[in-house]
Amino acid sequence: MSRTIPELQSVNALSKLRNYRWNHGSPDCRSNSDPAIEVFGYDQSTYILRQNKCQSFEAPFIYVLIGQEKVLVLDTGAAGNFPLYETVQRLLEGQSGKASKTTKELVIVHSHSHRDHYSGDHQFAGKPNVTIVEPNYASIIQF
Repeated sequence: MSRTIPELQSVNALSKLRNYRWNHGSPDCRSNSDPAIEVFGYDQSTYILRQNKCQSFEAPFIYVLIGQEKVLVLDTGAAGNFPLYETVQRLLEGQSGKASKTTKELVIVHSHSHRDHYSGDHQFAGKPNVTIVEPNYASIIQF
């Protein structure tokens, strides 16, 4: 059975992800030179970000899914000084091929309500075209 081109691209991206080696921190974070956020481009509209382990021992993953009209950001990481909003904006600028801010709505949701999945929400608060869905049942139902 032959595969179509999109299926082959998906297989290649999955293989690329399986073989990717995430940064695993440093024995001494004072000498850590890894970026605050590591970015893995799964495909042209799917990005997996990971917060540096020297920012948080949990090193949470953050997912950015870019659609035609909206951008879904799943989780915003743990406490720490990391440029998540700016990183998402750079991904959008790279996709659009221009250095202007996107007009796509950013929708921020959370996989669950643990602090290491919503502590970066403040970076998106008050920004234009951003909807933050609080990590609780009532907010999810209302949204």
